[in-house]
Amino acid sequence: MKRIIVVILAALILAPTVLAAGQDTSPNYMLKADEFMKGMIDNGLYLIPISDVIDATEDETEMANWVILDVRPEANYASGHISNSMNIPFTNIVSDMDAVPSDKKIAVICTYDTNSAFAAAMLRVFGDRDAWVVQGGIPAWQEAGKELVV
Repeated sequence: MKRIIVVILAALILAPTVLAAGQDTSPNYMLKADEFMKGMIDNGLYLIPISDVIDATEDETEMANWVILDVRPEANYASGHISNSMNIPFTNIVSDMDAVPSDKKIAVICTYDTNSAFAAAMLRVFGDRDAWVVQGGIPAWQEAGKELVV
C-alpha cells in the first residue's frame, strides 16, 4: 500500500512537469507565415538582383556573409552550378533545412524564380533564415556572362 501511495504522490508531483514537456512549444507557424506575407511588400518581395549576387561572389569579405543555395534537382546542379554554391533541391528544403546555415544571408537560386520563392518562403517561415530569391536565377547568371562549374 505504501508503494502505491508513493507512486501516486510521485505522479502528482511530476505530472505538471511531464505535461509541460509534452506541450507544443514549437513556433506558431501560422503567425510566422502571416508575418512573412505581410512583410513581402516592405521587403521588395524578398528579391535580390543577380548583380548583387555577382558583386558578392567577387568580394571575399562580402561573400563570407552569404550562402548561395541552388535549389535545382541534383542532376541539374551536377551539370553546372555557381562555384561554392550548395545544393538542396527545393522539394527537400524542409527536410534538409538543418544543412542551411542560419547565420548568413541565403541567396536562393534556381532555373525558375517560382521554385526559389517557394524555397525562400520555407526557409524564412520554418527555418528563421534570411533567404532571398535571386531574380532571373541561373539563366540571369549566364546572361551576365558568368560561368557555371561542373
